Amino acid sequence: MHDGRTHPKDVDCKRVLEGNRTAIDKAKKWPFNSQSIEQLLFFEKDRCRAIRDLFGFDTKTSTEEELNYPLAYGAVVYRDFVQVLFMLSAFYRPQNEYCVAHRPPIEWGSFEIINTTWVCVELLAKTNKKWMYYQQLSGVDAPLKTNLEMVKIFKTLNNTVNSEFSTFQPERLQGKDLSGANGSSDCAALHEQLVVQHCTNNTVHGHPDRVLSLRTPSPEAANQRAVMSKSPRPERR
Repeated sequence: MHDGRTHPKDVDCKRVLEGNRTAIDKAKKWPFNSQSIEQLLFFEKDRCRAIRDLFGFDTKTSTEEELNYPLAYGAVVYRDFVQVLFMLSAFYRPQNEYCVAHRPPIEWGSFEIINTTWVCVELLAKTNKKWMYYQQLSGVDAPLKTNLEMVKIFKTLNNTVNSEFSTFQPERLQGKDLSGANGSSDCAALHEQLVVQHCTNNTVHGHPDRVLSLRTPSPEAANQRAVMSKSPRPERR
């Protein structure tokens, strides 16, 4: 007896991406179950190979432009391991640098979100691999741009920073010792690696229970993407 659900092999991804209404409606009837993937990975002897096979992590750089413009990414995650892997596989490139921090429990809007985020910034700032821009992601982001598109976007910024200033909210840091901490403006425009290191070395913070840095073993691999630039400042004209 057919229950009206769509089997994964019957999903026409090409037609879905082309906007075909029939293919989209059929794909909506696919009852995706992330728990089955979690169980599969749990019992797998070689989990790294299984993750590469299931999620399609690229092992080669797509273009020369991407290879010469590595990016850095940081993400704080707290749930849905499978969704995080889908997100990472969408923009993973071997020349980039990634930091995925996991620290339960974290409450929305709490100090620990900033604290854990800063640990990733600090970790990537101290890596010996070169990266051009850093971008902070949520654990539930769905990338709308390819890595190559992000490289082109960041190049147009010409080592400047896309940042936002807002009013300091001390009530969110109740019980935290802020003595000796730099003001937020100290790290508002991060261009060079030394500046990033200065900010991370002079900011009051803790450490997440686990910080996982995903790096590529190949010597030609570089780094990743960002809201902060690790490149030299543009020359004055």
